[in-house]
Amino acid sequence: MGKKKKMMEVQEMNIFLRVPENAAALEVNAVLIDGKGRPTRIRKNLGIQDIQKARRDFLKNVEDGDDYDARYVVND
Repeated sequence: MGKKKKMMEVQEMNIFLRVPENAAALEVNAVLIDGKGRPTRIRKNLGIQDIQKARRDFLKNVEDGDDYDARYVVND
């Protein structure tokens, strides 16, 4: 028998992450360290609606959109 899976509530933070334009699903695997220093593996699945919402939120909240990390050169 496999390990019993359980739901776990965790604090989340926002990050920028590049994904393929035509992504329809994402699986995020993370390793957390508990209060006793032991690693715990967790997984979160994101569907197409989650990805589309994240894209809309990114474009709405990041001033330069996809060019947020553009580098400019100053010339004389």
